[in-house]
Amino acid sequence: MKKLLIVLLTVFFIFKFSEAGQSASTNLNASPASSPSPSPSPSPSPSPSPSPGQDAFNSLKNNNFPLSPEQIHQYKDLYDVQKKAEAAPAGSAPSESSSSIIPVGLKPGGVQPIVRIAKGMITSIVMTDQSGRVWPISSYSLGDPAAFNVQWNQASGVLMVQGLKDYGQANIGILLKGLDVPVMLSLVLGQKKWDYLDYIRVQGYQSESEANALQTQHAPAMLIQLLNGIPPQGAKELSVDDGAVQVWSYQGKYLMLTAGTLISPQWQGRQSSTGPAVLNAYQLTATPSLLVSMNGVLRQVTVSDSWQ
Repeated sequence: MKKLLIVLLTVFFIFKFSEAGQSASTNLNASPASSPSPSPSPSPSPSPSPSPGQDAFNSLKNNNFPLSPEQIHQYKDLYDVQKKAEAAPAGSAPSESSSSIIPVGLKPGGVQPIVRIAKGMITSIVMTDQSGRVWPISSYSLGDPAAFNVQWNQASGVLMVQGLKDYGQANIGILLKGLDVPVMLSLVLGQKKWDYLDYIRVQGYQSESEANALQTQHAPAMLIQLLNGIPPQGAKELSVDDGAVQVWSYQGKYLMLTAGTLISPQWQGRQSSTGPAVLNAYQLTATPSLLVSMNGVLRQVTVSDSWQ
């Protein structure tokens, strides 16, 4: 009987210990659910390192092309502005050119005429007698060759003068054929305006060609009639773009009536009226363009047959 009791007690205690172990295991397994711990955030994946070839390319690009396209365009614009400023003449505005007839007297006490020259520009100086005929030049002497460059066709009465400096002043002496007295002119650089064409008219003197023409040729009678407002019979009036000039075509030549002075082309006959309102009548070769001086101002007159 005792043995049976001992066996039953042993089985009882084994059962109790087994049940307590299972309960403890269950509590341990359920404890995380009652107080859940935050799950760790996933760590970012490391970026792939550039290859050695890419590093070499980037270094080569930065060394050879350090500027962006926008910076290159900006540099070109600045360079263009700089070159324009260097090439522009001194002053805040572009220089202006003009043309005029400059009377010159050779008597003592006169004022030396001034011709305005610009650096890098050509000024044509045309020597004429009192009637406007071109007077050939025999020689000239320049005061400052370092400041002015002079070109001369020895068969003409024209000098081409170019300025070599921004500022400067000199004079030039011009000897005309058949005239022993030189014509003196002042050349000035650096003015706001410059002369592109000047007619230097020598007052009170005639060239050899003018004197010979006066000896061998008289003004046609038709020019005297033209001064009275009567063109010769058969003359046909032509169209001109200047109301101060009238031109007729007559026997293959032109007849011209104006209050101004004909500068070009060279006339073949001339007659002038007397009185307060001076008129000039000219006979000249047919030409589509005339250069006329009106009170010292040069005018380009175009002639056409549009009225025919």
